[in-house]
Amino acid sequence: MSRAMFIQKDTDTVETMCAKAKIAISTIEILPKGGTRLVCLTSEDADQARVTFRKSILDGAQPRSPMSVSPSRW
Repeated sequence: MSRAMFIQKDTDTVETMCAKAKIAISTIEILPKGGTRLVCLTSEDADQARVTFRKSILDGAQPRSPMSVSPSRW
């Protein structure tokens, strides 16, 4: 099962709820059309997040913002 999920809540709310449920966050990002992309640190954390956010999880792929990547030094 994936550690990533799309949640129909703002990032501050997601971070607060994750802290209360002791869910470790690997990555969190704002989605351009609203909501949050959450990637949990472990699969166990992801399972807990699915329970915590069960009514707010968005189905399917969601458009994401292009992220700027620093040029490689190689």
